[in-house]
Amino acid sequence: KINNLDLGINLKVMKGTTGFYEKRLKDEEFEAEDIKDDFDKTKKETTTFGVDLGLMYSLTDAGKTKIGLVVKNINTPKFDQPDSAIIAGYGKEIELKPQARLGVSFHPWKRVFVTADYDVTKNKTIMKNYKSQIFAAGLELNLLKQEQKNFNIALRGGYKSNLAEKDEGAILTAGIGFGLLHCQLDISGNMSTKKVQNEDGDKIPQAAGVMATLSLNF
Repeated sequence: KINNLDLGINLKVMKGTTGFYEKRLKDEEFEAEDIKDDFDKTKKETTTFGVDLGLMYSLTDAGKTKIGLVVKNINTPKFDQPDSAIIAGYGKEIELKPQARLGVSFHPWKRVFVTADYDVTKNKTIMKNYKSQIFAAGLELNLLKQEQKNFNIALRGGYKSNLAEKDEGAILTAGIGFGLLHCQLDISGNMSTKKVQNEDGDKIPQAAGVMATLSLNF
């Protein structure tokens, strides 16, 4: 730590398993078991290491506004491809290119937290010609004062969008959290703004989900 600047470095051991399965969806039907069987037959394991770097700067001594930057996989870790993938023209290795993400948190009032983060880099994925560059923002409202640490209820809302694939639409999130002593229960849901038509002709969100987590903090 240097004045209001925090610096961190992370060294990690990474074990990756790669497999290969190729099928033209329009030509014939296939079963999910076929994918798993082909993956198991062709899979190859690689153990390597990765390096991450993180910076966080507090704009005020009270730390009400913080700006952070994380750069992952600075050393570009590589994982071997199965022979069948190499023959099909997918290259000898899968590389994890460096990824940079910038974030800011703002604590304007005692019960309110506002955050936003953004992928500075367009990140490749395991899907061909599909990239990821996520922008996300969220707000948390604590219904009880922070001094009452034994119990709290938090309301949360958020927004997420993949800027690299604009046809996907955005994801809206909402949640509630209950904290009692060292126990924390969080319930959240998400829904896509983009809609698709189902078999009955009704338009429904392209994606939706609900999640609940229970944790103990010490």
